[in-house]
Amino acid sequence: MKVVLIGFAASYKTTVGSLIAKQLQCSFWDVDSLVEEVAHSTVSEIFAQQGEKAFRKMENDVLKKLSDVRGVISCGGGSVLAKNFPSFAKNGKVVWLKTSANSVKQRLTVGTRPLFDNLSAEQLAQQVEQREKLYRNFADVCIVTDDKTSQQVADETLQFLQLR
Repeated sequence: MKVVLIGFAASYKTTVGSLIAKQLQCSFWDVDSLVEEVAHSTVSEIFAQQGEKAFRKMENDVLKKLSDVRGVISCGGGSVLAKNFPSFAKNGKVVWLKTSANSVKQRLTVGTRPLFDNLSAEQLAQQVEQREKLYRNFADVCIVTDDKTSQQVADETLQFLQLR
């Protein structure tokens, strides 16, 4: 089984992915972490030193390598923008962890998300809304994360996966 977690920054993708992979006793991959390994830099450093275009190319390359793997994959918030995301996601169950702009604002640590650090609450809400259109196109299921713990979200995700 291949489970693909998508959603905006701070939607619990990495934490939930790790929890459900452990429960399902399968492999877990985090796309942002794999990009950092390849680049020998953090995502923030890549954005600062090389720009978003370079990051997106590395992300696309990682997604290409993960196309045929089985297990749980936590995608970066912008992975759905990657050229080959449709072919990457086609063999998996795509779970959209939906998070409101208010929850994103509360959960984000300043200085960790280069695309969103300097946005006003209104601008962040616009970004969330724009991405939601993309997430909706790929998702097999949408699980709302607002006012829930990562364990609750993981439990809901596992319930969905066991029904399929």
